[in-house]
Amino acid sequence: MAAGLPIVSINGKGNSDLITNNYNGFILDYPNADLFSEKILSIANSKELYEKFSENSSTFSKKFSIENYTDQLIKWYKEIHERGK
Repeated sequence: MAAGLPIVSINGKGNSDLITNNYNGFILDYPNADLFSEKILSIANSKELYEKFSENSSTFSKKFSIENYTDQLIKWYKEIHERGK
């Protein structure tokens, strides 16, 4: 996702927090090889869909960059420290 690749995945519960259907890829509710390959082919055969998912994947993944995550952790630790005083 960080590389700007569209995602096709089966819903494993945790990945549904990262993949939004028809935004940065496709997430399937249950294993189905035919549907899985259909979704991959729909992205591969549509330049517009690939570019949309690619841009959205890259943008979405930035929320999880090490810089953003580190800043958030520092904020949480400061809050915990202040509550402990």
